[in-house]
Amino acid sequence: MKKMLTVTIDGIQVDVEEGATVLEAAQRAGVYIPTLCYHPCLPPIGACRLCAVEVEGMKGIHTACTLPCTDGMVVHTDTPAIKRFRQDILWLILSEHPHACLICEKRDECDLKTCEFDIPVEQRCCSKWNECELKEIVDAVGLPEDIPLPEYKSRGFPVIEDEPLIFIDRNLCILCERCIRACQDLRGIGAIGFIYRGRNSMTAPPPNMNLSESGCRFCCTCVEVCPSGALRDKVDFNGKPREEVIIACKYACPARIDVPRYVRLI
Repeated sequence: MKKMLTVTIDGIQVDVEEGATVLEAAQRAGVYIPTLCYHPCLPPIGACRLCAVEVEGMKGIHTACTLPCTDGMVVHTDTPAIKRFRQDILWLILSEHPHACLICEKRDECDLKTCEFDIPVEQRCCSKWNECELKEIVDAVGLPEDIPLPEYKSRGFPVIEDEPLIFIDRNLCILCERCIRACQDLRGIGAIGFIYRGRNSMTAPPPNMNLSESGCRFCCTCVEVCPSGALRDKVDFNGKPREEVIIACKYACPARIDVPRYVRLI
């Protein structure tokens, strides 16, 4: 039996098992901490740094998803320094992502097809609007009032539509690494990784390879964990839950895959 630890997060005491992270403790305490690179099925890496927190007795800012709890730890998630740090991080993310709709006060009244401010479609929002995790992050974190966001400009990556099952738009990638870790750590394949550097950095198969050539099984696990519209299913869900369309098992497949549908789509 694991040792139990007592942690205080924003004044709320919570008991967690030894080995739990600060993020897990916060979730247990009902304290919201924003995350983008974190996914409960993937090993944490602290890449996005949106889950930043301060800990009494520890210098600097720490990522809650990677920081293990210690007994008696006192954590602050909402100090002015943390708020500004998260806003600056979010500003950097949105500066290279379509964001006009994300920060528009009328976004919930809009059908997303027309814009009363005549903002070009490519600057408004990504294709995953109704499921985009950035919406919740923007509402919770906000943006610096003293630094306006620049007009979005695409990085110019071609949209890939000729791969089986998956649309790929790397202009919408926020470099969270979820797809890379899902492919490597969940599926054990490692068909994609980071290539190039700086503004041209992207998640992709090795240079001069497509997904098929890199060993991709087209299981679409990468699509499932993608928080933006960078990776999308080619299947039209028609409003149905994704699992009913993609992996609804009707043929007793032990992997829960509708094999005939899968083969037809390929």
